[in-house]
Amino acid sequence: MSTLVTGDSQVLFENLQKAFEKLAQRYEIVMTAKISNACPETEKE
Repeated sequence: MSTLVTGDSQVLFENLQKAFEKLAQRYEIVMTAKISNACPETEKE
């Protein structure tokens, strides 16, 4: 399984934190993410 997310890094990290904190309130979780600034950008539609 793979998901590609592009955009402003501040928005990305804020939302990863929100998602983690919300899930961590109910479950024991592990979040694994690969984040790169070296990948080519995708074309915007």
